[in-house]
Amino acid sequence: MADATFKETGIEKRAAEFSRYLHEAGARSIIICDTRGIANPEIIERLFKEIRKNTSGELEFHPHNDNGLAIKNVEEAIKFGVKKIGTSLFHAGERGTMLDPRELIKAGYKINYEPKYLKELEREYKRRIGDPYRISELVFGEKTIVTGSQYRLRGRFEDAKLLFGVTSDKWILSKILGINKEEISDEMLEEIKNRLYRERKIVFTPIELNEMKNKLFDEYKKRIRSNMI
Repeated sequence: MADATFKETGIEKRAAEFSRYLHEAGARSIIICDTRGIANPEIIERLFKEIRKNTSGELEFHPHNDNGLAIKNVEEAIKFGVKKIGTSLFHAGERGTMLDPRELIKAGYKINYEPKYLKELEREYKRRIGDPYRISELVFGEKTIVTGSQYRLRGRFEDAKLLFGVTSDKWILSKILGINKEEISDEMLEEIKNRLYRERKIVFTPIELNEMKNKLFDEYKKRIRSNMI
């Protein structure tokens, strides 16, 4: 449930009702998200207390640390039987504000953790891709936008830095290329993402995308014509 901590009248009751409906329908687990990283322990307590009035099913908590309270919010969620916490190595995630699992370990939580393998992963990451923290800053920086949902969650600010990555959608691509979203096919979106993999790139910049724009449309039109013959 994205944005479950947003300041909106009645949101706790709606989250509780949806949780009950989903568990009754067979959902194994429901993820409750502090998508914007705006919650405090009081908000988390109020939200999970209401949910637990409606269901005893499995819940997970997905925190963000924008306001520095993620660990305290985790502590509160655990009081309501939450056993799974969303984390991301190197803080990789929208805005770069997800907790690194090592922060939970530092806070005293027991995780099946093998430091030597993580160090090996970090070495390979640096060798194959680059410094993970630099990459996270590149893709998830303060003014960087790679998805339409990210743009909306950040208040649609005017000086956004648009980049195209593996999670990008048609909205972002249309903005970068200066065309209508309806002009972009699923195949075209997939092809650009495949090029990222083939060229071993993290993102395409607006300049790079506009350089390949005409070629992409020409290739797509040729495929359409060949399929019609």
